[in-house]
Amino acid sequence: MALTNAPKLPNVKENWLFQFTADNDTCLEFDGSNDFVDFGNVFDDIVPIVDFSIEFWIKPDSVSFSGNKPILVRSVADSPEAPETNTNFQVFQNSAQILVFYEFGSGSNVSLTTSNVGLSANNWHHIAVVRSSTNDNIKVYKNGVLTDTLSSSNTDENPTGATDDNIPLYIGRNAAGSTFFDGELAHVRIWNVARDDNQIARNYLRSIDNTATGLIGYWKLNEGT
Repeated sequence: MALTNAPKLPNVKENWLFQFTADNDTCLEFDGSNDFVDFGNVFDDIVPIVDFSIEFWIKPDSVSFSGNKPILVRSVADSPEAPETNTNFQVFQNSAQILVFYEFGSGSNVSLTTSNVGLSANNWHHIAVVRSSTNDNIKVYKNGVLTDTLSSSNTDENPTGATDDNIPLYIGRNAAGSTFFDGELAHVRIWNVARDDNQIARNYLRSIDNTATGLIGYWKLNEGT
């Protein structure tokens, strides 16, 4: 494997990621039928997550299908819906686009889909989803470049609730366990702050120190199993 965009001058403080290639067999591959990762309620003491930045490397097996493929979901299947079990974030692959979802109040929701991401099958892409309460929008980046700024008609409605003690975080499946991601994922990072354009562009090719401000979850998914 070759370094991507390596620095011209040596700098021991830099930590560049290797380029993902077809022979990289240490990323997690999901088969689209029953593969997923369940982290349990790892954010039980960080609720609600109002501002967030979600990053991941994705290599989808297909970008032509109906419905949505779950990438990262913090949610529980409940009926009737209650504020205590609200979803603070869900991120899906919607064919070649990205769908972002969260809830507020008593089961009211915001669901926004990009138009310009343009995922391609069997290719690696870095995706960053940033939600800011300051301007109440969601920005989506591909490979460090802003592609979409999504605004909700429900203005000034931040994610709320999610105080239940048993809201799991999944990679690769939805809350009901009825749909699954099909492809490869790596370097999933979750922040409870809205990262800015420069931070996304500068760091999407770098690994991050676990003491970085606002970083609440980082899973490289590089164990190979």
